[in-house]
Amino acid sequence: MGDSDQLFELRNLFLIGNYQAAINEGLSITNASLASNDRAQVERDVLVYRSYVAKGDYSVALSEIKNSAPNSLQAVRCLASYLSRETEIALATIKDWIVDPTLASDDTIQLIAGTIFMLEQNYDDMFKVLQRTNTLEGRALLVQGYLQISRLDLAKKELLVMQDLDDDATITQLALAWVNIFTGGDKLEEASAIFNELVEKWSPTPLLLNGLATVHLHMSDKKDHFRSAEKDLLQALEKVS
Repeated sequence: MGDSDQLFELRNLFLIGNYQAAINEGLSITNASLASNDRAQVERDVLVYRSYVAKGDYSVALSEIKNSAPNSLQAVRCLASYLSRETEIALATIKDWIVDPTLASDDTIQLIAGTIFMLEQNYDDMFKVLQRTNTLEGRALLVQGYLQISRLDLAKKELLVMQDLDDDATITQLALAWVNIFTGGDKLEEASAIFNELVEKWSPTPLLLNGLATVHLHMSDKKDHFRSAEKDLLQALEKVS
């Protein structure tokens, strides 16, 4: 098993929104177990700190990621800074980075920049940054962006690229569910099946439960779907309380 495979569970725990489990998993993976692979170590740390940020624990990333840390970790600290309302500083930093050819080629910087631009509803810069992405997560973010501007055609095109790269990947399945929800009709059943499969495989996280609730709300013309959506949302709230 390669070093990157040792991060499989960590990566998937993060993607399904089980952030505390991702942190615990990441902290259990030692440098020695990664065979002193610097790239794998950085990816592990990026996923751990992104999990802290996703939980709202911005101070952990802000205090523990030092100025000497690799560029990918600096990007996570920049996201924490943005979300902790140091908006202008974070935006200025990101804009400086994406015009630097070396920094702009960093997968994590692309992803964080794209995330911040999407939160700013600055879709032109978001799409520009992510045009060069080589990661499934970056492409999934493009899918989200296209859906937010109601360009289902472009979202489907990006999804096809993801499916060609790795149809079974968790992030590809999530992107397919998002596209199916936006498409509606019979595709809602497929979206529900995807979320339920991920819940059974991993755990009922708020992210997955919210996805199921969204499906039920879009199926509100059918009996009991409002009740099912309420049940999913209440369970999601219990998970974050």
